[in-house]
Amino acid sequence: MSGTTDDDFRAIATIYLTKSLTRKQNYTITQVPMEVSVPKVMVACHFLSYPYAVFFCHGLDSEHENKLFKVPLVGENVDRVEGLAICHFETSTWDPNFPALRKLGLKPGDPICHFLSKNNIIWVPSSATTQ
Repeated sequence: MSGTTDDDFRAIATIYLTKSLTRKQNYTITQVPMEVSVPKVMVACHFLSYPYAVFFCHGLDSEHENKLFKVPLVGENVDRVEGLAICHFETSTWDPNFPALRKLGLKPGDPICHFLSKNNIIWVPSSATTQ
């Protein structure tokens, strides 16, 4: 992008606040999620399972009903996590066979939210704030 610097963006990710080997467990939301106010666009980068670091990245336009939240969580074994969740409120153009819609029994047009697991990164403008 023309006119941007390295300081124009920052990366945020799910943070494990306690050290535990038990990653797969049930978690409970402990407080009201805090929306991260993103002025225009964010870029989600999902870690892919390769023997070296490979990410699949895609843009999410916050003006088209995508919202990012920080969500305080506590696990069954008392692990604490500051999770990231993305909610997509405009899904009318999604493929009805998209795996997440099918798995949850939803159809295009239904809102859908999901957590970002370890090693996923969201790039947001530096001006993004937690509300």
